[in-house]
Amino acid sequence: ATLHNFDELKRKGIRIGDHVLIERSGDVIPQVVKAIPEKRTGTEKTRRIPRKCPICSTPITRIEGEVAVRCPNRMCPARLKWRVKHYASRDAMDIDHLGESTIDKLLEQGLIDSIADLYTLTKTDILQLEGFKEKSAENLISSIEKSKQQRLSRLIYGLGIRHVGKYAAQILATHFHSIDSLAKADNEELDTIFGLGKITAESIASFFTLEEHQDLIQKLQQYGVKTKDITTTDLPLKNKKFLFTGGLESMSRPEAGDQIKNLGGIVVSSVSKDLNYLVVGNKPGSKYDKAKKMNIPILTEKEFLNLLKNKGD
Repeated sequence: ATLHNFDELKRKGIRIGDHVLIERSGDVIPQVVKAIPEKRTGTEKTRRIPRKCPICSTPITRIEGEVAVRCPNRMCPARLKWRVKHYASRDAMDIDHLGESTIDKLLEQGLIDSIADLYTLTKTDILQLEGFKEKSAENLISSIEKSKQQRLSRLIYGLGIRHVGKYAAQILATHFHSIDSLAKADNEELDTIFGLGKITAESIASFFTLEEHQDLIQKLQQYGVKTKDITTTDLPLKNKKFLFTGGLESMSRPEAGDQIKNLGGIVVSSVSKDLNYLVVGNKPGSKYDKAKKMNIPILTEKEFLNLLKNKGD
């Protein structure tokens, strides 16, 4: 259930040990609405913002205008763990069998110090880890190897650049076609790209100026990770925006999304006036009703498959 951040805790007056009211926000995500004071026993405690990182004890930072508190220590084990976990996630490089517990074991054994180190792991390394046998070790190594061929948008998202979500990553991949081109772009050029915004542009430019990130990109390329995409300018679905609601029978949503991206399209997460198509599967949610009211073209799964088959025609 979402509660967001320390500001929300304070605003809603929620304490550790409270009974709370939860409701489904937008018919999907459970949200903590408020505390129920009449159920308090007197043992509840207020949660204060920590002054130091609970993992490495570095004093935390908070950027003016942002609600998040962050550990600024780039060598913090918790930050490395997050980077690897994010990089391996389904929407990024989609590395199966690399869950949180496995990442913990890799860190404990000193087998990885960065994302790039994943590509130096051997089956012998994995067999050192508790719970791994011959087959499971082979599966993990195979999944890591397979990730080298993921699309550029997934790699950009997987790098964990602040403010760059899946949608922004797709925009960047469509515009630059390679990590090298993106890394050379300055703040002014990035700020002109429709759909990014000034803060995101600054974050991207800042990310690629750091030597550690330049080294990371170089290592990923050295280990065979694909850092370029198709440069064809006449892709049939170029810049067309798609949104899914409901379940598909013929493929998973990530697979459908990848097919759209292969044809130059972009997958978004919400209904807006510039949405080109809403693809409707089984048991569609509130996005379907909203799209109908806005007269956005709606495709059934069969119509969507025909669109892919006919390359956008």
